[in-house]
Formats: sequence, C-alpha cells, structure tokens
Amino acid sequence: LVSFNIACEPTQIGAVIESNVVPAIVRILSDENEPTNLKEEAAWTFSKMSNNKNGTKDQLMYLISNGCIPALCDLLLHQNKFL
Repeated sequence: LVSFNIACEPTQIGAVIESNVVPAIVRILSDENEPTNLKEEAAWTFSKMSNNKNGTKDQLMYLISNGCIPALCDLLLHQNKFL
C-alpha cells in the first residue's frame, strides 16, 4: 500500500504524485462501497502527503486540486468510528 511507502519526504511524495495514483485514492475515499481498511490506508496516505513539514506547497496544491479535501470530508459520514 502507498501509505507504507511514503517516508514523508518531498521526493517520495513527488513520486506518488507522478505515478498518477492520487485520483484512485480520492475515489477510494469517496466510494462508500470500498472496504474500511482500504479507506483507512487511503486516509493515511493523504495525511502523510499533506503534512506541511513533509511536502512542498505545489504538492499540497496538487492534492487540493485533485479533490483530497472533499474525499477526506466524506470520511466524516462513514459509519465506522475508527475512520
């Protein structure tokens, strides 16, 4: 999973962005039919990537422009209290 492979360095965050998996992660978070454990990993991935100590401003703007915030907000509606 992607979240385990990110050590929170700009070069690693850039590699995740360049691999074009961000839209898929957004879909996982937004799809109510995805398994909880997959949603949890997706949320951890965005959490690590969006920490202002880890990535660059451009990387954060990329996440925002690709729907990261609404996707994370969708988790607030999830029935599982651990998400």
